[in-house]
Amino acid sequence: MPRCCNSSQARLRCVCRKAWRCESSPGHHIMDLSNKKCIPCEVGGKALTPEEISIFMQGLSGWKVEGDIKIKKEFVFGNFTEAMVFVNKVAGIAEAEGHHPDLHIYFNKVTIELQTHAVSGLTENDFILATKIDKVQA
Repeated sequence: MPRCCNSSQARLRCVCRKAWRCESSPGHHIMDLSNKKCIPCEVGGKALTPEEISIFMQGLSGWKVEGDIKIKKEFVFGNFTEAMVFVNKVAGIAEAEGHHPDLHIYFNKVTIELQTHAVSGLTENDFILATKIDKVQA
């Protein structure tokens, strides 16, 4: 993968949902967030700007931004058991990524909130995890 695809400037060039184009590489390299891995963040790191958040949101469906510090989505299931199966799948992904969402369970509904507490805002990790969560639900 071209080095530039990890930079903030490369991410700002949106091609289509869940894919980002790096205009400085030959053939306009396309990167799917679901193939990326969350990286550890340090306290005091840099959160995404509102412009970056807006671009990353184009790759998600049904997620809402709250105050430029977290994203949130509600999932509805047929019953409590289905909701818990989903929660357990999300927990496995979160553990594998080392990035853990806030999960709220209400009988047949699950609300997921993502934010990077270390930077008091949103990072690419939140969008990587959201993309992977959406694939579980699909």
